[in-house]
Amino acid sequence: MIGKEVAFLTRETLEVIDAEDKHTADQFQTLLSTFRESRLVTAWADDLVGRLASDIETTALNAIRRRGEFHLALSGGSSPLALFRQLSRHHYGFPWKQTHLWMVDERCVPLANPESNFGHLHYHLLRHIRIPYFNIHPMPVHLNRRLCVEGDRGPELYANEIGALVANSSFDLVLLGMGTDGHTASLFPYSAGLEGDQDVIFAESPAKPHQRMTVTLPLINKARQVSILVMGKSKHETVSIVSRSGNDSQKWPISGVKPQKGQVSWYIDYEALMG
Repeated sequence: MIGKEVAFLTRETLEVIDAEDKHTADQFQTLLSTFRESRLVTAWADDLVGRLASDIETTALNAIRRRGEFHLALSGGSSPLALFRQLSRHHYGFPWKQTHLWMVDERCVPLANPESNFGHLHYHLLRHIRIPYFNIHPMPVHLNRRLCVEGDRGPELYANEIGALVANSSFDLVLLGMGTDGHTASLFPYSAGLEGDQDVIFAESPAKPHQRMTVTLPLINKARQVSILVMGKSKHETVSIVSRSGNDSQKWPISGVKPQKGQVSWYIDYEALMG
């Protein structure tokens, strides 16, 4: 942003849009096709969620055709809720029977608690679809009638479950969001889980409830595909910073999402992208 104008940095020759002409928002897609050197999809929020849902279904069908099953890891937070509703209401042909649902992160609360990420997943998606019970994998934050106690080894149990069911612990698709501080999953700036050899850990959040369980950046980067959904005007400043922040994953954890063999796709609505 330069004053009230938008400047685009590109190596390609682009046609200049006359400010006095009337243009629809979808014309900006021809100018913005990448973000952080990865694929970018941008639209108004409702259209963006619809596009993401369709892309997930396509990925699922391709994975099932190749390997007979589809492993999808889902983030918590508010952004995915619209996606869950979209999948439950408009994608009746989705191959749920061959799909395994995993959690990217979870708050250390009972699964029926209103703060639970799994609770949101159940309310907005699971109760509306037909998916085998054994294909649903909530994080074990509530063991032995207590929450997230190190001695119960919840992260190790979840990592072992992933290792046993997901080939090479490589999810077919990981859906992430991005916080205003650049965090993703429950991986906050300068926190554990941004490096190391563990796949699942306990983490601390600046916001309540503070204690979380989360997959780590190394596990995310084993995925075959990562989709990052960012929506809302409140994310615009962070989007602008992250677009040029380099690869400082300690300061901006989302910048460390770089799958070893997979692809990253950013789904950013117009409000988050352009403010």
